[in-house]
Amino acid sequence: MDIPLTTKFSDWIEADLLKVEKDNISEITLKDYSINERTGVVNQRDVVELKKDGSNWKINKMRSNQEVNKSKADALLKALDELTIVGVRPKPQGLSRNLRKASDAMEVSQGDYLSLQSKGYFFAKDGQMLSNEGEMQVKTSDGVVYTLRFGEIAYGSGTEVSAGAANPEKVNKDVAENRYLFITTQFDGSEFKEPRQPKNTDFQNKADSLWTDSDKQNKNLFDAHKTWEEKMEKGKNLSEELNDRFADWYYVISDASFKKLHLKRGDLVQQKKKS
Repeated sequence: MDIPLTTKFSDWIEADLLKVEKDNISEITLKDYSINERTGVVNQRDVVELKKDGSNWKINKMRSNQEVNKSKADALLKALDELTIVGVRPKPQGLSRNLRKASDAMEVSQGDYLSLQSKGYFFAKDGQMLSNEGEMQVKTSDGVVYTLRFGEIAYGSGTEVSAGAANPEKVNKDVAENRYLFITTQFDGSEFKEPRQPKNTDFQNKADSLWTDSDKQNKNLFDAHKTWEEKMEKGKNLSEELNDRFADWYYVISDASFKKLHLKRGDLVQQKKKS
């Protein structure tokens, strides 16, 4: 058989990192902070909350003479939708196992700490994982919340970053200034309000033609609650699948992608145009 083989990184790795459609994004939170790597003290500079309002977007703490820069917001959504990776680095096996657990409590060994710190990730005094270039949370209509933590510069091209060389840190630092990205997800079903359940399900044992008005009402309540359960289950399963995918790797994105995502309030807010 004549089967062409390739060692090209993009041919072996799923480059579409988040697998999220921009139209499904309902909230974006940009957390701008710095962390004292020695003490674990966090200086929270700003938290920008961008929320969808119909076809428009709103930002928290916006003054009356300000508005969202729609073109910048659209560009941010496009960057998330089209976010691709240029390389990966494996996480320690112990850390990967912990990231697959449903519990928030994470047992981190000394080796895990060293691996995280070398990529720009640290723990605050309260145990929260932080990154030296801030982070972003992206919520979708499925209730899945992605947390993207931006870490240290990862020098090298995509091939060099992803290669399984004996010493992958020894790369040509003039090639590119890519960026480490640590991704986790969680499910937030708080916006999916649980509908009222039927008083009984006697209608299931009757022919449709014999249903009373009460049976019909219970059937509608039953269907609505089942739809809610399916939506909750779908979101939970999707989050678990994504965490399983993200658990093994520190991802590497290009410097260009990093700059499109790593925005501040001033990048997204503008003065209202005079009518």
